[in-house]
Amino acid sequence: MWPAKKGAAAGVLYLSLGARSVDAAVLAHGAWVAGSVVSVPVDRVHGVALPVNALLEALTRLRGALEDRRALNGSVRELRVLVADTWLASTRLPWSSSLRSAVTAEAYARAQLAAAGYELTLGELIRMDDAGYGEPRLVVAYPVALMQALQALAHERGAVLCAVLPMSVAAWALPQRSGAPALGVIDEGITLVAQGGRRIAEVHVRGQGAQGESRANGLKPLWQRLRLRDAELGASARLAVLDLSGGVGRADLELLPIELPKGAPQPQVSLRLQLARLSMTRKLALDAVDARAAVSMLQGLAAGVALLVAGMALLHAWQAAGVGRAARAALSAAQLAPSAQVGKSWSREDVARVQAVNQAVRELNMPIAAVLTALRPPRDLHAAVLSVEVGAAAAETAGRSTLRIVAEAQAAVDMTRYVAFLAERKHLNGAYLTRHEIAEDAPGRPYRFTVEAVWKD
Repeated sequence: MWPAKKGAAAGVLYLSLGARSVDAAVLAHGAWVAGSVVSVPVDRVHGVALPVNALLEALTRLRGALEDRRALNGSVRELRVLVADTWLASTRLPWSSSLRSAVTAEAYARAQLAAAGYELTLGELIRMDDAGYGEPRLVVAYPVALMQALQALAHERGAVLCAVLPMSVAAWALPQRSGAPALGVIDEGITLVAQGGRRIAEVHVRGQGAQGESRANGLKPLWQRLRLRDAELGASARLAVLDLSGGVGRADLELLPIELPKGAPQPQVSLRLQLARLSMTRKLALDAVDARAAVSMLQGLAAGVALLVAGMALLHAWQAAGVGRAARAALSAAQLAPSAQVGKSWSREDVARVQAVNQAVRELNMPIAAVLTALRPPRDLHAAVLSVEVGAAAAETAGRSTLRIVAEAQAAVDMTRYVAFLAERKHLNGAYLTRHEIAEDAPGRPYRFTVEAVWKD
């Protein structure tokens, strides 16, 4: 382990695990430390990289090179790693009810990776994107031997392994991408990230070519195939490209270049290390390193929300009980008072006919589009509306229509959050939960529940 020098500032050791080389450098006080840049090649046979063992051997040589750098004999508190997608397994996960549970989600992800042609063992670390309910997700598998080697390197340096990200995810997180639906990355290999807006939906990796081959020429046919397959990409005339190779020819491909921001003059570091620095400023779902503190905070927040919703449910129940008592008192007073005939006497059939006509007119005048918009849950709330019924107006609702909403949620906390969400909507009044049950015959055993509310125009 490196001895910590007195007065030495704790830095961050960045690693870039490329297809042909492994780079490292230390960042302290916002600048790369002079003399900290190290690069070792990855052994190849006839231009083709060996399996992950070749990467592990390069990491071993890197550890020896780091020991020889006197500039690094200070304190390094964190280790952050960027990994080329060629060393990882990834595929797209279509939405399935198996994604509702952490246990079944991992089994489903492994099955999809196996179907995509990857051979996995039980030790691989599986990470999935946190896409919304019902949306497809991207899954990435990290080799267990690689994660163990990185943990050993962090321990050897007295640091904490804080982040491990695929190169495609890091490039996709750049604000310079400006929301382009597809992104090409030109480096020692070619990675094309396609079909996405706010999140990556799919990653395509092209194999390594000859050393002198124009990477743009290799990127062009892959981009054309994806445009033919996907209508959204077909409408994109130009492809946003991040060139990490430092001057690779771009042939006749129309590109929209993305430039990494340039800071003050610093020691020469690879563009991959600069990408790692820019992309690891916040925690991402596909990061191999789990943010336990963030998870604990989210669990505490969820518990607080559940308590708040429970309190609101009790308040609504108390208010409903008060309305019931007032209605019973009014009915008793009306029964005790002498009845007076005013105007025409209506028969029971006439009253029923008028009420039916009024209800039909009320349903025809109901703004269906506005109702569906008001009932639509936010993206982070795992609930879905199954049906909506318009009920007859009651005296206590001042002639307004009532809505009977049947919905489904993954868990009880999602159910209570959705009820609280409806209670706060502008055009809904008095939303409260009337019944709920667990659908034993449905996959994942979701909660099905009924909410009643009054629609306000």
